[in-house]
Amino acid sequence: MELDASGNILWQKCLGGNDRDVAKCLTQDETGNVVIGGMTFSRDGDLGTGINSGQGDIWIVKLGNPTAIAVLQSPLWKIYPTYTDGNVYIEGGNAHSHICVYNLLGQPTPFTQQLSAGVITLNIRNNSAGRYYIRITENGRSYTEKLLLY
Repeated sequence: MELDASGNILWQKCLGGNDRDVAKCLTQDETGNVVIGGMTFSRDGDLGTGINSGQGDIWIVKLGNPTAIAVLQSPLWKIYPTYTDGNVYIEGGNAHSHICVYNLLGQPTPFTQQLSAGVITLNIRNNSAGRYYIRITENGRSYTEKLLLY
């Protein structure tokens, strides 16, 4: 799924079948692909027919790299990484940069920030895993970027 800055769905993909399909863990491999492990009771949909017994089988899905460009740049700021366990770095920011982090519903979420040698370090570790948006505003210019917290 991808949302625009206003929270509108740009696209979405549903995996699984007509029965219970449960993701239990999420990780990223060395090339940036997202790997999801879980279980399924489905015998249809992406699982096809005859592929599993429908008895709580293990299901592993490997998805393409959601952040093929690990470092994203605006004309003023460089934000990295966009797939993180809690710390995000912003180069080009300063004490006058206004930063907000939003969840998928557009609600502000808590974070801490520290400025050192021209790099702002954001800590969003206290939020639940999921998709977030960071908006930086400075001198009337703003930039929004997606973050994935695992």
